[in-house]
Amino acid sequence: MRIVSLEDDEPFWDLMHEALLSAFSNVQLEWINSESTFYKRVPEFINSPPDLFLLDVMVKWADASPDMPEPPPEVEAEKYFRAGLRCHRKLLKNDRTATIPVVLYTVLEQSDMNQAAENIPSHVVLASKTGDLNGLIAIIKELGGVPRPHISKSSS
Repeated sequence: MRIVSLEDDEPFWDLMHEALLSAFSNVQLEWINSESTFYKRVPEFINSPPDLFLLDVMVKWADASPDMPEPPPEVEAEKYFRAGLRCHRKLLKNDRTATIPVVLYTVLEQSDMNQAAENIPSHVVLASKTGDLNGLIAIIKELGGVPRPHISKSSS
């Protein structure tokens, strides 16, 4: 099973990484720590879709550096509060990634996420981000937690 995680909190990623390795045999975990890096990797996900995305809702745009990419207007408007939602919208634009199970997790209160949760598809779960990762593991298992067949492009 291949899981791609968007998470900018390295200590939390370390905890999640260990918990997922413990809970799932043969899991391949990929860590992305910024929204801009996720955007750059979308073509790769289309070409070789993972089995699941774990997307933190609040993530930085990019690592601070002199060559930091300029954020697009929607990032400027919404800031980091909706980064995971924007990344999910990118996935929805392609048939190969549109139906991949997604866990959107956040420290925001449910009331803050109600509007965003109104339009999420059934293969997307909104979860609370806590130090207890048993809930996250249970959600992954509920979503399938096993490799699923991917749509392959046929040439005709």
